[in-house]
Amino acid sequence: MAETQKPDGQVSFKNTLNLPHTDFPIRAQASIDDPALIERWKSEELYEKTFTHNAGKQQFILHDGPPYANGHIHIGHAYNKILKDIIGKSQRMQGKQVPITPGWDCHGLPIELKVTQENPGLAPADLKKACRVYAQKWIDIQREEFKRLGVLMDWQHPYLTMSYAYESDILRAFGFFVDGGYIERKNKTVPWCPACQTVLASAEIEYHERKDPSIYVLFPLEHRAIETMMPGLAGKSVNFLVWTTTPWTLPLNRAVLVKPNARYVVLELPNAKFIIVAAQLADKITNMLDVPKIVAAEFSSDQLVELSARAHHPFVQDLTVPVILSDTVLLEDGTACVHCAPGCGPEDYEVGVRNDLEIYSPITPAGTYDRGINPAELEGMSVTDGQIWVIKKLAQQGALLHKTTIRHSYPHCWRSGMASFSVQLNSGSVT
Repeated sequence: MAETQKPDGQVSFKNTLNLPHTDFPIRAQASIDDPALIERWKSEELYEKTFTHNAGKQQFILHDGPPYANGHIHIGHAYNKILKDIIGKSQRMQGKQVPITPGWDCHGLPIELKVTQENPGLAPADLKKACRVYAQKWIDIQREEFKRLGVLMDWQHPYLTMSYAYESDILRAFGFFVDGGYIERKNKTVPWCPACQTVLASAEIEYHERKDPSIYVLFPLEHRAIETMMPGLAGKSVNFLVWTTTPWTLPLNRAVLVKPNARYVVLELPNAKFIIVAAQLADKITNMLDVPKIVAAEFSSDQLVELSARAHHPFVQDLTVPVILSDTVLLEDGTACVHCAPGCGPEDYEVGVRNDLEIYSPITPAGTYDRGINPAELEGMSVTDGQIWVIKKLAQQGALLHKTTIRHSYPHCWRSGMASFSVQLNSGSVT
């Protein structure tokens, strides 16, 4: 074995070993090497070439759902883009053309809030311009950060939702839908945050436990229906017993819902009042009220609807509402007599549309009762204070049969942390 004599007299065997040779450095120097690599890709126009590579061959189209242009990229961005890049590169290696165009979402409340905080008092036109500048800044920052991940897309020619060409394409496409008769204008209920004063997407709603009133309200059945269905109770006060945990919505009531093909009973109470509840829930109700179970009459829910029965609103004068069959009514909890406010919730809204009910929701963006509310004394009051007002009003009218509290999961805005609610979105209400 060959030996090498060192100056100090020691023997070295280093050059006698047959080891593989590599030009890779011993340690990573990403802060130095990555910018140099990215600059080389730029000079070689690698990003643009990935768009046209294998042109004329079978295409593999991958749509890049746009990230939001309002901050540095995070692990979610990296996970998304790297997986797409792996797919794109593997398809190119199979001989396909993979023209991936990156994009950015440039609109939305987070940008508007941030720009408003940094530039308070801007006029609407100036706010829009400032939001464009803000979004463009983060587009440029995120683009460089995506490049540092090694993601190959046509970065110099992205699609931006704020580009005028993109916006005009949206309007043009919308025009085609209108011309084709696919678009109609009507009222709709949407989740709303009174603090941010914006509609909430499903992903922006968080559910937190909170305490709410749980009240049992009397909706008097009209005398005509009483005389026809239960002549023995003619002249008596017979009431639907309606359970709700959102008293503030009672001024917006437009119907009482009952379960189709279900048996209902009239229970006689010690105070000479009579209440209508589902037969299946009668024992639970009498136990809750601590009264004996005395059944004064029994009938099918369908009989009410066949008679076109109506109920009197508990505190809105001269307002009667229809009794409607709905499969949304459950027989497990409550009374199976459900208060329906079509302007305050998706299920009630659907019931309202199917039954041609008024979609009534005079609520302002700030969460107060608006002009047109009945009773008028609620105008300007917040719906939070409306909870207390309604309970007091029901007690004054003798329409509050029972009250307790309940802890339940309730929707909140993830941004403000404030409880949200569903309201009608139209020109006369929330905008």
